[in-house]
Amino acid sequence: MNDTPLEILLSDQKIARILVGEGRNQEVFLIHKKLLMMKSSYFETRNSTDQSVDRFTLDHEITVQAFRLFAKWVYRDTVDVIAITQDCKGDQHLDRYFDLYFAAGKLCKDSILQDMLMDRIRDFYRSTSTVPSLNNVKHWYLRTAIKSPLRRFFAESVAWAINRSKVDATDYKLAIDAAGAFAMDLIILFQSTAGSYLESPFVKPNCDFHWHKQGRSCDGSIS
Repeated sequence: MNDTPLEILLSDQKIARILVGEGRNQEVFLIHKKLLMMKSSYFETRNSTDQSVDRFTLDHEITVQAFRLFAKWVYRDTVDVIAITQDCKGDQHLDRYFDLYFAAGKLCKDSILQDMLMDRIRDFYRSTSTVPSLNNVKHWYLRTAIKSPLRRFFAESVAWAINRSKVDATDYKLAIDAAGAFAMDLIILFQSTAGSYLESPFVKPNCDFHWHKQGRSCDGSIS
């Protein structure tokens, strides 16, 4: 049986210092080292050559806001549900969740955190009856892996919205121009319809947008 975070903390009090960010925006995070190694292949690999090392500096691609959420996940094994308030206008405040999704791909041992984030992100769009904005598609599409479920969700959501006349294709012209892969994914999706309506990505099971690495399946309920 795997130890719980509390059991790990009680058994090993060694602390790792992680420097994140640059210049005035740099922050230092203190995390129990054994727990960090269990959750992160990135830190486990860096620690393997010298286990006495307890100070790490992260690549500049990992932001402070993303690592702050990652640190919470290390201890809590969950990610907060995205709050939907009356001030919610579009999906601008989802940036930190996309940021964490990108960071998790570099830091984590498996896809559990990314799968959990996908569930949270899809729940937000489903609850607000919206689709990913031009800014988020343009910024995050090319930063994700080719087979990334997040990339596929972006493409399916926009293609579905265009197909159902919920948005105009010209609204996404900048993203299409900036990311040839995005344009190609849209074309493939439109060709697959053979003139019929595309299935909404918001009614598909959660596990359709999970990684399922090495044939791993799930019950659709990561969160």
